[in-house]
Amino acid sequence: MQDTLYDAIVIGVGAMGAAATYYLANQGAQVLALEQYDIVHPHGSHFGQSRLIRKAYAEHPDYVPLLERAYTNWTSLEQATQQKLYHEVGLAYLGTPEAQFIKDVKASAQQYDIPLETYLSEVAQKRFPQFKLLPNQEAVWEPNAGYITPERTLTVLTQAAQQQGADIRTREIVFNWQLKEGKVKVSTNQGTYFAHKLIVTAGAYTAKILPQLADDLQVTRQLMAWIKPKKAIDNMPCWIVDLPEVPGIYYGFPWLPPEWLATEANQTVGFKLGHHTPGQAVLPKDLPLTENKELIAQEKANLQAFIAQHLPDLQGDFVEVKHCLYTYSPDEHFIIDYLPETHQKVVIAAGFSGHGFKFVPAIGEILADLALKGSTNLPIGFLSLSRLQQ
Repeated sequence: MQDTLYDAIVIGVGAMGAAATYYLANQGAQVLALEQYDIVHPHGSHFGQSRLIRKAYAEHPDYVPLLERAYTNWTSLEQATQQKLYHEVGLAYLGTPEAQFIKDVKASAQQYDIPLETYLSEVAQKRFPQFKLLPNQEAVWEPNAGYITPERTLTVLTQAAQQQGADIRTREIVFNWQLKEGKVKVSTNQGTYFAHKLIVTAGAYTAKILPQLADDLQVTRQLMAWIKPKKAIDNMPCWIVDLPEVPGIYYGFPWLPPEWLATEANQTVGFKLGHHTPGQAVLPKDLPLTENKELIAQEKANLQAFIAQHLPDLQGDFVEVKHCLYTYSPDEHFIIDYLPETHQKVVIAAGFSGHGFKFVPAIGEILADLALKGSTNLPIGFLSLSRLQQ
């Protein structure tokens, strides 16, 4: 039995848990963070060198104020840690003007005065010669977008949190938790701990910690690939391609510079790309996943067909295909709230649906606020759990 009574315990030190731990510790809270794997590992959602960050948010304009806060907090985090995490290389959205994704990008930008540049047909092709645009496609350019390095972010957040006094324990498995005499009791394979508040940021493993949310969450295996083209490609931006006949979107990144790759846990070299659409459903009992060669072959064929038609200069050899895990909510919006009937003792953050990483420092601040202050000034009402239980 542990003698320490923590202000908060965080279960799951992926990106959201690490950020929550950092912001809790930064406010002087005594925090314990529990992770079943190592801090950087390939069994969750934060693996893969790069994640897109953008403000012209097609998913819903209500996310934009949270993105504004996230951008501010990324800058503050970089300044506080003297580490480069966000790379502003711009993002090209390619699709037809009638495509819903493209229309929603423009709508968010117009509502919040986000700078965009739109190029039509032949002008678009000259602006982005790396792509083979169809006659009815246009290019929308967001200059203030780019990518973030996830493994580096996770390492920076946890190290900074530890420097502020956070107790972060890895390879410790949570068996159960309960409310006991107004406190939270958490039992693991290493001991029992007590805290005033509990924050659950367990990603794909949330249903194991909170089985009452199992019906609201679906975990999927998502594949991402790295390819070495046969010819050189200059000035590749981040990009998203929306095809009307294909569900979801295709996306990709520049070749990461060697100096950044050297510090990433995943040091695969090549242009990274993927298809953002729900993948193979995964049951909690099947975690952690092992490699599925049949799915990898299918994804290679899918990406090869896309490349041949839309990015012919990218044709080459696949260096590697890896998977990460998405945890979808029913409407693909985040779930950030107090767990019902816990008297605001338990904070949950789940269902990030494959588009959460760019928000990491904003979510961390929000979770710390909910745990320590009982509320947050940031607009998260549209992310409440109650919307799914009506």
